[in-house]
Amino acid sequence: MSTLLRALPRHAAFTISAAVGYLVYYPIMCPVHWLATRFSRTATGWHSFVLITRFRVSLHLLLGLGALATGFAILASPPWGIALGVLFLLSLLILSTYQRRILSVSNRGFGRLNVHLNRLAAETGPAMEQWSGVFEELDQLARMAHAARVRLLSFESPILVPDTTAVNLQRKLQRIFAKRGLSVDVSIGPVRPSGVLLSGLNYVLFRHHRGLKEYRRAYHAPLNRMTREIRVRISSPA
Repeated sequence: MSTLLRALPRHAAFTISAAVGYLVYYPIMCPVHWLATRFSRTATGWHSFVLITRFRVSLHLLLGLGALATGFAILASPPWGIALGVLFLLSLLILSTYQRRILSVSNRGFGRLNVHLNRLAAETGPAMEQWSGVFEELDQLARMAHAARVRLLSFESPILVPDTTAVNLQRKLQRIFAKRGLSVDVSIGPVRPSGVLLSGLNYVLFRHHRGLKEYRRAYHAPLNRMTREIRVRISSPA
């Protein structure tokens, strides 16, 4: 009974955060994801993301200025102000995201990009076949990072928990960036728990991982998913 009582707050936190994740994902993030994916496939989308990334401006500053402008607009004309705020937020989310089938790239400002590995191909074929789509998108990412003068890329995903997967990605990143004439330092971080709250928020996204083998779905404890980060520091032309 005492064990059950101690686990109750953790289960409640996970359930609440998972519910919030579903509420945010389907009405907000799904439309943004759909628009960003289609916009990213165009030449305009690629060049827009590169141009915005080259500006060393914090997205928090842009959000703050947008919120301030929206506040004044709402005071002047509430309907138009709300519409302006929604349009600004939607535009900022789309322009600061480069969304492909496997990789989700987010601009964090000041030459930093966050990259999330969404999925691998179905694990019924040869190992290299599972990675083929990843390699193509990584090559596009390296080209983008070179054009946008990015200095740091941070890859994080539960898929990177197995050592073999992390090392495969590290080697591929080193080869891809070297091919672009860039000198990089690719470091593999330790495996760590995501935390109950973050695991709950991301629970809606774990449907992409259902086809993965069991060893790729590691848990620190029940309801606490493991994750790993790989950092790519781009220093100078090789």
